[in-house]
Amino acid sequence: DSLRFNTLTDKARTEVSLQAIDLAQVDTFIEQSIRSTYDDPDISKTLFEMLVPHQLKEQSLNLDDHVLILNEKAARYPWELLQDRWANKNQTSTTAESLPMSVEFGMIRQLESVTFRASPVTRGNKVLVIGNPLGNGDEFPELPGAESEAATVRAMLNSRNQHVTEVLGRDSKTDARRVILALHADSYRIMHFAGHGVYNYELNNDSKNCDLCGQKVPTTTRVTGMVIGDNSFLTPANIKSIRFVPELVFINCCHLGREEGTPRLENPHKLAANLATEFIRMGVKAVIAAGWAVNDRAAETFANTFYGLMLDGRHFGDAVRDARKATYLQHHGSNTWGAYQCYGNPDFQLKLAGKSESHSYKEEAVSETELASKIDHIGNDAKISGVDIHGLRKKLESLEERIPDHWMNRDVHEALGRAYGELGALRKATDHYKAALDDRKSSVSLQTIEQLVSLQTKLAVKRWRDNPADHDEPTPVKLINDSITMMRDVLKFGESVERLSILASAYKRKAWVTTGNTRIAALKRMQEYYGKASESAPGDSYSLLNYLTAKTVVGWRKNRGKSGEKSKQEVKALAASVTGNEHQRDFWGLVRLADSLFLKSLVCGEIPADQHAIISHYSIAKKRAGSPGEFNSVTEHIEFLALMAQSQITDRERKIETVNSLRKILNTLSNKR
Repeated sequence: DSLRFNTLTDKARTEVSLQAIDLAQVDTFIEQSIRSTYDDPDISKTLFEMLVPHQLKEQSLNLDDHVLILNEKAARYPWELLQDRWANKNQTSTTAESLPMSVEFGMIRQLESVTFRASPVTRGNKVLVIGNPLGNGDEFPELPGAESEAATVRAMLNSRNQHVTEVLGRDSKTDARRVILALHADSYRIMHFAGHGVYNYELNNDSKNCDLCGQKVPTTTRVTGMVIGDNSFLTPANIKSIRFVPELVFINCCHLGREEGTPRLENPHKLAANLATEFIRMGVKAVIAAGWAVNDRAAETFANTFYGLMLDGRHFGDAVRDARKATYLQHHGSNTWGAYQCYGNPDFQLKLAGKSESHSYKEEAVSETELASKIDHIGNDAKISGVDIHGLRKKLESLEERIPDHWMNRDVHEALGRAYGELGALRKATDHYKAALDDRKSSVSLQTIEQLVSLQTKLAVKRWRDNPADHDEPTPVKLINDSITMMRDVLKFGESVERLSILASAYKRKAWVTTGNTRIAALKRMQEYYGKASESAPGDSYSLLNYLTAKTVVGWRKNRGKSGEKSKQEVKALAASVTGNEHQRDFWGLVRLADSLFLKSLVCGEIPADQHAIISHYSIAKKRAGSPGEFNSVTEHIEFLALMAQSQITDRERKIETVNSLRKILNTLSNKR
């Protein structure tokens, strides 16, 4: 009776949380939320509180695009519906209503499966569209909306020169036989289904002799699938027999994408062998399935928006997010935006006939969202080892010059801030993050403030390093003080390791640009907040490393540069705890290893003897660095320690020895290619 969350982070760890749940209560709320197409935000917000662990609730204020990797039991929950009732507290307006997470941010699923087709083969560029096929008119009435949707999808694909095989409408020719023949008649890249779906549907179509009374009694067969004729259904067995695997499958049928346990909820822990699951197992790259009955007009909006973006070369995750948002905004009051369970790789793009992958994006963006995506691609390119940073910056500046003023919204400003930050253009990055904060038309996440604080304090140090006598307003000290104030406000919404570390880092940079008692006070604050970060995450070597480094620097003045036996034992234990196989570590894991050995030598007074070993460890990490900016953080840390040693160590001989050793390490690493 609990859910296990494994949160992938940007650190060398995966964070595990357990959330105890009352299955009966949760199932009741799920049944209420999906029994109709009516959107009830109160249920969505209640489900969020019941299903999400406390430590992740605070992180929901900082959500970005997410991939949910779900096992069979977790897949049955309507994660797309969840809404944080407190998310509006990070907005400028205290009365603004928060958006559901899957509307404001990208949310894509992937299903864990031990049953799958080993070598799926995709062939051809044709499309199969099935809409509103023949069924029992009394129990499964006509769905003109499904037929209209399928016809629109067909027309849209035809306009892009895609060959479409269609089975549309209800007439004497549109029967189960025609659907099955079409399914196997060709190899398809895209399949679209719109019509009635059934889950665990009872068929009383057989009989057998009773062993006790000898009379014939009816037997019941249960079926899950799409209605394609009178008492005929497209089932997982039909799908499993398809030879060539499509890339994209869209199943827009009421109840068809649902996992067993909903809506009837007799057995909520067993995954039904339904069409969506079978397509996933056979190797389809992207599957969209409606988890419950959908509103016809809202469903058509979702399909039109989604296909329009995919045919323009957009990534699957972006197309899903924008389709959800369009459906939510245009059909307020309907929960159809949350009905779609979208499985796949968020970076998947359609490879259409006559359209090369390298030219799948339009030269110019067609919306603010697409523009933000293009900007993010440039920022991500900056993380690639050996990339031309100067060229990327020119490309970004050229793109920015062509952005219409009315497109400069929060999302675009944040994307520009991220990209310029990756490219090292700190002033431009902070200007855009400030513009995002000033945008009164939309909410701003706490993560925006956190990013601004990090970049603004880096900018202050850069200005000070370039010109220590810099008195231009705002001065480096004022920039950092303003950042500290902002970060203290963020902490009012809840403390976390990341937030405490950002504040501690701000005080670290304040110590860098100040002198005398102001520097000493900043160093003490740095130690205080790194200490709180370490206490909030017991066993986290990164937090402990920062705390012990701060403690060492603060102790230099009091102890003339020497460290006590307790400090030596602490850093030795830390170094021993992070020792491991270097070949299995990423860049930051290698940096942590080098930092811990470096701190041990520093505290134990062994820096001169260990210089070559320290340089060797950092050099190994440098080879794994994805971008110049990543390794700059290493050299800046060593430069900070050299500066602090110069001002804080009072023993003249030890000061000279420590500073010279640190400068030698710094110079070697800065010149090393």
